[in-house]
Amino acid sequence: MRNFTLRINLALEAKMKLFILFLALVASIGTNVASDTKVGSIWYIFDSSTKTASVTYRGSASNSYIGEYSGSLTIPSTVMYNSVTYSVTSIGDDAFSACSGLTSVTIPNSVTSIGDYAFYGCSGLTSISLPNSIKSIGHQAFMGCESLSSFDIPESVNALGNAVWAGCLSLKTLFVPKSVNTTIIQDTHGFSLSVSPFRGITISSKEGAMPSEGAFTAFIVDPENPIYTAIDGVLYDKNMTKLLQFPGAKKDVYTIPESVIYIEDYAFYGNLILTELNLPRNVRVIGDRAFAYMVNLKTLHLPEELVKIGEGGFLGCSNIEELTFGSKLQSISSNAFTLNINKCKSITCFANQVPTLEKNYAPAIMVGKSTGNIWDNWENVPPSALTVYVPQESIGDYIMDENWGQFTILPITAQQTNVEDLIVVPSTNTVDCSWPAVSGAATYELVIKDKSGNLICTLIFNAQGQLTQLAFSAPARDNAPEQTQSAGFHFTVTGLNSGTGYDLSLTAKNESGQEIDKKNVSFHTNIATSIEDVLVNSDKSVKVLHDGQIYILRGDHIFDAQGKMIK
Repeated sequence: MRNFTLRINLALEAKMKLFILFLALVASIGTNVASDTKVGSIWYIFDSSTKTASVTYRGSASNSYIGEYSGSLTIPSTVMYNSVTYSVTSIGDDAFSACSGLTSVTIPNSVTSIGDYAFYGCSGLTSISLPNSIKSIGHQAFMGCESLSSFDIPESVNALGNAVWAGCLSLKTLFVPKSVNTTIIQDTHGFSLSVSPFRGITISSKEGAMPSEGAFTAFIVDPENPIYTAIDGVLYDKNMTKLLQFPGAKKDVYTIPESVIYIEDYAFYGNLILTELNLPRNVRVIGDRAFAYMVNLKTLHLPEELVKIGEGGFLGCSNIEELTFGSKLQSISSNAFTLNINKCKSITCFANQVPTLEKNYAPAIMVGKSTGNIWDNWENVPPSALTVYVPQESIGDYIMDENWGQFTILPITAQQTNVEDLIVVPSTNTVDCSWPAVSGAATYELVIKDKSGNLICTLIFNAQGQLTQLAFSAPARDNAPEQTQSAGFHFTVTGLNSGTGYDLSLTAKNESGQEIDKKNVSFHTNIATSIEDVLVNSDKSVKVLHDGQIYILRGDHIFDAQGKMIK
């Protein structure tokens, strides 16, 4: 019995030693980092190993005590805790999140970083003083600070998170110093990200809410900044190839420079001022939600070189009345367009190759009927209610496409025109012409010449825009101008050489044959693809559509759409 009792006592003694060791370990950890400790009116996390402190929120979660901080707050540079002096070096993630009663904050020179969501939703914050010690500002750090009217990024900052000032509706200007040139920052999980500091900034509106015009009018960038520049208050990359952000309250008429080839995500998000958007020819990519919720946008002619429209690119632009896609378009991402059938009844797409309509979680082109705005009384309608006008030679491909085929597909030549000036859209071997009716005109004479002055073709239309005469001059070509009578003032001339410059004139004459109006324009056809090369280089090439497939007949041979001989 004694031996059994001794074994029990020894076992208990061993367990007690392990428990004491565990307590010592916990105590050791506790002296290294103390969490959520209040000193004065501020909560801190203390690190005894570095003698540093980080400002934090009260409780185990950022929403444990919403509104913990209010009024004016001055953060000290040092704080005493357990008889030890700590240097305050950071404002942690979510530290002041949702403290709507906080009106001003003074930050000491000891602080070097502001964490993710640090001042998120501080709607009452009107001023904040950032010292030159700050090196990094985290993701959405000041998002939703609706009353913050001014903000200067300190010269010391070289890392910014995404959407730092989204929803800062009172912010008028933002100064970007030359130091803001590093685009590497860690997210809340400690992963290092390569990001654009201004990607997703929507100063003039808030994600998830109805857009507001806001007060923001201009970016101001240090001329020595190696990554960014601001022209007329608009933010670009240094090479002027990317438009990064357009101020929401900018009221001047603005033309995007020809050098721009990329529109950044959220660049025009929620702009309530612009009614017509003119993009330069060379723009190739429109980023995600770049123009979303521009509810007053009515006319949209997308550029010839545009290849891709990002997710939600024009989401919520429910007042678009006129929409035109260029011939280079390849893909339209999910949720790209929200069209009100009461406003926009048709789309014109000049792409011969059918663009992809992505459908990850929503149709790329949503068609609905609205008696209010995009957020109220919105009802879906059958896609067939919207007419899409496409090139004659590609109409079969559009009809057979799973997504495009849901719309009513008609050839461009059947489209009624509603333009105020002569519009010329060239592709590889064709040029598409649209022009307005001229009061008192009995005939319209369309003439195309090459750059040497040689006549290519002359076309005569009557007062209704119907083709009545045509002459196609030397050198001889395999294709005459398209002879489908147009409804309205719209016509496509085929048989032109690829990669060639031409001069076009359109003359309106009255019943006496007197000239009453004349318009001149120059254009340049695109470089031919391998398919078009086959067509252009033969006097007897014919392009046909059979069972949904394109074939090229040349002499006794048949080629597929890629120019490969079948027989």
